[in-house]
Amino acid sequence: MKQVTKEITEMQDDLIDDMAEMGIDKFTTEEGETLYIHTRTASSPKISREDACGALQLAGHGDLVNFNYNTISVNSLLNELEETGQLDEDMLAAFNIHKILSVRVRGIKI
Repeated sequence: MKQVTKEITEMQDDLIDDMAEMGIDKFTTEEGETLYIHTRTASSPKISREDACGALQLAGHGDLVNFNYNTISVNSLLNELEETGQLDEDMLAAFNIHKILSVRVRGIKI
């Protein structure tokens, strides 16, 4: 299974590179399936989790914290702050932020 996962990842990476070179973010196959690049935000704290919780509270996002924080909610918040130009230095100092690209398919017919 690990080999199959590795091969799929390599194919996906190649497809993303090819699509970027062609300047497209989606295409439809002859079978009617739409392949598109999906981007999601992922983060991990640069500091201790406790200090990251403090940074979230200081930035006015204490509703995401209860001794800990919900990683998915924080990823969503960081994505929104980045997209709106509101990502401040405290959040950048507290979290490593990177984009994860994958290819998804719509309209597959089985």
